[in-house]
Amino acid sequence: MSTLDFADINNSNQKVVKKCQTADYGPQRNVLCKFPFKYKNILRNDCISDDDPEGKQWCATEVDANLEFSGINWGYCSNSC
Repeated sequence: MSTLDFADINNSNQKVVKKCQTADYGPQRNVLCKFPFKYKNILRNDCISDDDPEGKQWCATEVDANLEFSGINWGYCSNSC
């Protein structure tokens, strides 16, 4: 399985689900990002660079029932995301 997979679009043309794995460095390594996630009250469907001092792309790796990012479980997105 690659780090970037897309689910099939069903006959109803529903949304495509993106799967992205975090990089092999950083706080959470080689785990799947959780999309969507909420950060600063905005629903995110992709990796973001918000508030990273080096401008690196990152994602939540765990969210609560309301899709809120806790600020604890996150990782840098791999280059193929």
